[in-house]
Amino acid sequence: MKRACGILYRFLHAYSGGSYLLPANVCPVVPLTFKVSHTDFEFVDIDSHTHCIDENRCLELLSKHPDKYKGIIFVRTYGYMYDTSSFFRRLREIKEEFKIVDDRCLVCPDRPSGLGGADLILYSTGYAKYINLGEGGIGLAAPDSWLPEVRNTVYDGTEADCLYKEALAESRLMSGYPANWLDTGDLNIPAADYEERIRQTKAKAVLHKSRLNGIYREFIPEEIQLEPSFQNWRFNILTDRREEMLKRLFENNLFASSHYKPCNVLFDTRFYPNVAKLYSKVINLFNDFFFSEEQAVRACQVLHKYL
Repeated sequence: MKRACGILYRFLHAYSGGSYLLPANVCPVVPLTFKVSHTDFEFVDIDSHTHCIDENRCLELLSKHPDKYKGIIFVRTYGYMYDTSSFFRRLREIKEEFKIVDDRCLVCPDRPSGLGGADLILYSTGYAKYINLGEGGIGLAAPDSWLPEVRNTVYDGTEADCLYKEALAESRLMSGYPANWLDTGDLNIPAADYEERIRQTKAKAVLHKSRLNGIYREFIPEEIQLEPSFQNWRFNILTDRREEMLKRLFENNLFASSHYKPCNVLFDTRFYPNVAKLYSKVINLFNDFFFSEEQAVRACQVLHKYL
């Protein structure tokens, strides 16, 4: 399909009738997809080590209210892959029909040997993803998972970013949830051609990321780097002077980001301390084709000068 969220939209139509658990640092397009599909969700804080949804809190909520919760969207923060099969199994021990979506949209698309207990694995090749083809989503579903043919949304060209960025900047609730931003149509290229584009781009992306990550690992103090398993989508560092460092990078005609602002501020007024703490410290240094080796060296020099 054109978007991974289009696959999620179809999944939610098949498996509604309850609330889904979402990490409070999820990309806003995910809860917006829930809004379009008229499915309830509830935010949960993240774990301070994995930076993924707090497993213990999810188990606690499901144990207390098994009839309330239908499923979970497990997001691989910064593309961090670790074995979640035991967590997924424990969820199913509490509620056998509990639905599990493994959101790997920041992970390099792959053909895993199994689904690790998930009902659906999502990959994305959209803008700013590991493989950036500008469009495309992949869904790997369990044999007994049914993704029905549903009526496509009426897409009017609205960009999802425009729906939420202003509200995020002002840390306020969204005033409305337009329904026509999500393109749930299929890609207009044969599946074999799409897979070949992924294969060709992957080889180049892996090499480029390896080169830039090597520069970052060598010249940035190790104590502020996230561990290597987090450094595939982008190269991530933690600093108490995040805003100043971002400003210095931009002053030197460089750029970086600080993804995963608590997106719950768009939908509720609760505070999630681990999400807030990560957002206050993290800087995502680019390692994709928009950033060169020379720029990576200069970014390291700027960080060395001001840190």
